[in-house]
Amino acid sequence: TDYTIADGVTETQFKLTNNGEPLAGYMATFSPSAKVKMKVSYPGYYTAGSTVESRAANANNVVLAKLRTTKQAAAYEAATGEKVLYATNGSFFDDKLVARGHIIMEGNVLQPGFHTVQEPYFALLKNGEYAIRDYTEPYYDVQEAIGARHWLVRDGKNVVTYGEDDEHATLVTYVH
Repeated sequence: TDYTIADGVTETQFKLTNNGEPLAGYMATFSPSAKVKMKVSYPGYYTAGSTVESRAANANNVVLAKLRTTKQAAAYEAATGEKVLYATNGSFFDDKLVARGHIIMEGNVLQPGFHTVQEPYFALLKNGEYAIRDYTEPYYDVQEAIGARHWLVRDGKNVVTYGEDDEHATLVTYVH
């Protein structure tokens, strides 16, 4: 089922079954003409009264921790005065529920992925383009980024390897 969230933004809800158990899946699609921003959020980065400058100065002091997506969206709104249109869980987490992989917000590197895991990342580049990159690719030109679990499709080919993490696959699609 498709739901229009805003001009150029659609949420698709999938109803699936896994060994007879019902599952729900969600996907957001943003057209190139959509007047929206992609922002990565992490607990403690966006705080009431913070500015771009104060967040940059404090980026290395953010303690990687867990916080519900709805609370992160509220913190972003309080800090920026902007309305969050769509928020979803991203990245993957370790046993302490700390995100794995790249975390880059407003061009500030909170966590470079290659220090934690060797997984790809989804990035909004400083020039406004989007990219899915391998963990080894540089991030000097990245404005926002979040780690992914593994590649599903690469260079037009299915590269999924099936194993114990299949049920945790996150799909990020980038279409030219």
